[in-house]
Parts: sequence; C-alpha cells; structure tokens
Amino acid sequence: MIWITDKLRGYMTKSKKAFVFPVLLAAATIVSGCASLNEGLAQVNSTLGSINSSLSGSSPSEGKTISDKQTSVYALKNMKISAWPALNGKGLRLTGEAYNKTDKLVRLYISIPIYDKDGFKASSLFGEIHLSGKEKERFEFNTPGAVPDGARYDLQKFKVHHEVF
Repeated sequence: MIWITDKLRGYMTKSKKAFVFPVLLAAATIVSGCASLNEGLAQVNSTLGSINSSLSGSSPSEGKTISDKQTSVYALKNMKISAWPALNGKGLRLTGEAYNKTDKLVRLYISIPIYDKDGFKASSLFGEIHLSGKEKERFEFNTPGAVPDGARYDLQKFKVHHEVF
C-alpha cells in the first residue's frame, strides 16, 4: 500500500509540472490576444466615432443626403438636408419624396432637432405630409427662421410619426 501511495505522489508531482507549462502558455496567449483585441476594438471605436460624428452632428452649411426610411405604411426617399437663405442668416431645408404604401389616408410628421453650439436644443426642422392611398409626393420643409451660428442638427434623432385614417 505504501508503494502505491508513493507512486501516486510521484505521478501527481510530475503531472503538476506537466500541467503548469500549458497553463502558463495559454495564459500568455490569452493576454497577448486580449492586447490585440483591445487594439482592434480601439480602432473600430475610432472609426465608428468618426462616422457617427459625420452623420449625427452636421453643421447647417453642409448639404447631406439622408438614408431612406421605409415601413409597411410609408417610404421616405431621396432626402437631402441643406442650407437655404433665411431672413436673418441661414436656415435649413429638407427635401425628398414620400410614398404611401397603403390604401388609406396617411399623415406623416417629420422632425429633426437643431442644437446650438452649447448643445441646447435651439429649434427643429419639421413638417407634415398628408398622403391619400397609394399616393406619392415631393416635399420641402424649411426652418421657420435662421438657425444660430454654430448650430448642428442630429440625424440620429430624425423622427417620423405616422397616423393612418
């Protein structure tokens, strides 16, 4: 019995030594993999940040195409937001096409918030469209007046509310 116990102890000691090297190797691989992953994620984050800032915080002086918005009720296509001359400076103009996909009357409320240079909401570019069944229409909305200097609109907060009658 003593002989078996000594054999088991010897085997356990050898297996611990054999076990330590792969564990250390795996840990080193994981740490280096985490560093690579961290660098990759930082690069992706930087890229997404630049895309996000270019899409969501555009200044009024730039013209920008807005991606189409579609639901089972309506479609908004070929939209563009741009500057236009207002009474006391520059305003914003939203142009595009609206399509009613249903056989019923549809009312669309569209709004894009505008923020001043300090990040406070200054105004909105908004409009309302009424479409009969299966109808399409070109639309153009302007801000009621000039937007403040340094103002930015946020396309991530572009809202469309619809009612079906």
